[in-house]
Amino acid sequence: MVEEKCALIDDIGWHFGTPRQDKSRNSILSRCGKVMSCGITRLKDHLARIPGEVTGCGKVATLVRENMMELMRENKVKKKDLRKRKEEFMSGLKEGMNMMKFKISWMRMHI
Repeated sequence: MVEEKCALIDDIGWHFGTPRQDKSRNSILSRCGKVMSCGITRLKDHLARIPGEVTGCGKVATLVRENMMELMRENKVKKKDLRKRKEEFMSGLKEGMNMMKFKISWMRMHI
């Protein structure tokens, strides 16, 4: 649990906002002073001006916005790749289990 909190605090988005002490999921954006009831992902959406759940920040520097957008694109690709590898692993595991069950059944019939 401590490692999870450290990972969240190490997120690059926290360089642009600080977590509120009164509510664990609130953030305050230091660049524009906007108080947001959300987590770090929405804070980064705000910085990158990604439409959807939050309004884009009009005060963030173009360089920060563009880099945040690129970072979020990269993270999306990484998550997709991780999900694919996990599915492949589970599929291989399932095939291995099915093969083992088949061998056990075959051995029981021939003993």
